[in-house]
Amino acid sequence: MFDRVTGFLESIFRRIDNKRRSENIVIVSHGLLMRLFLMRYYWLTVEQFEEIYNFENCEIVIVSSSFA
Repeated sequence: MFDRVTGFLESIFRRIDNKRRSENIVIVSHGLLMRLFLMRYYWLTVEQFEEIYNFENCEIVIVSSSFA
């Protein structure tokens, strides 16, 4: 699952780079996938990843970036 999240994140970065503009992206996922996404996005260690709680159903997480 870690490798799939890595590939997904790389495809998002490619899409943003190609458009050369800011874009909002909505991701609908299970808690574990969102935790892995945050781990890869923020370059967290395994220890930091384990401290992230598993998100509840229908929970909204806003990830800020500076892609502009």
